[in-house]
Amino acid sequence: MNEEYNEYRVNAGDALFTFFTHTGVENKSKESTHLHTHRFHELICMLKGEGEVGTEESSFILKEGDAVLIPVDANHYTSINENSKRLAIPFFCEKASDSSFKIYDSFKGSDVAVFKDFIGIQAVKRFLDYYESGYKDKDELMCACLHELIVLIKMSKEKNERLFVSENTVNDKNKRKYIIDRYLNQQYKNASLKQLSDLLYLSPQQTQRVIKQLYSKTFREHINSVKMKNGKRLLMTTNLSVARIAEEIGYSNAHNFISNFKKRYNETPKQYKIKFSGK
Repeated sequence: MNEEYNEYRVNAGDALFTFFTHTGVENKSKESTHLHTHRFHELICMLKGEGEVGTEESSFILKEGDAVLIPVDANHYTSINENSKRLAIPFFCEKASDSSFKIYDSFKGSDVAVFKDFIGIQAVKRFLDYYESGYKDKDELMCACLHELIVLIKMSKEKNERLFVSENTVNDKNKRKYIIDRYLNQQYKNASLKQLSDLLYLSPQQTQRVIKQLYSKTFREHINSVKMKNGKRLLMTTNLSVARIAEEIGYSNAHNFISNFKKRYNETPKQYKIKFSGK
């Protein structure tokens, strides 16, 4: 790694990750079939256009929204087409504790893993937005994105390294749940019933009924559940203020966030933070 990189260390479950990041979003034609290895993991995300990754045995076309995880010492090549953009994030992973949340084993494999329509692509885009911002707390926000990215990679690998909805292998109920979960996990901050209905090819009334059947909640109640989940994640993984977290998850003011949090968990965000940190 000859370029200038910033280093970010993130604890996740039983593993410690060290990420090396920079502003190097590649956006030029770059063709190479030279096989090579490196002593670190690398996550490559296609942000626009197309690229390719290959090994000695096979090759994969990466389209916008796809990603590939290249493990340590994997013999591979990559390329990017003209007018395309991708971000490569190198990192190290080491066993750090005996936590019951097992992350480390998900990164031990030797096979290149391709994630079609990667569920972590929005976290990558937020990470870039924070990197390029002037926020004084941007390092905290970036580490939170990286923590989220680690968990989403683990989830992706557990779903057989290919994330897509197949018309021939899942029923309508499962397809709809996949689309709803994916949309709300990415867009919970500004989600709209109309936009989700368009994705499902349903009317807003039909979408409301589907959500009620799947989650036993209304659309608004389910969005609030997703916001609370992300609020807890930021409380656990950052030192952001409650007001800043409220803003990050889409609340217009901290009071509404605190009120909803206490109603759901019977404690305020500050009390939860103290309990979780043990301080």
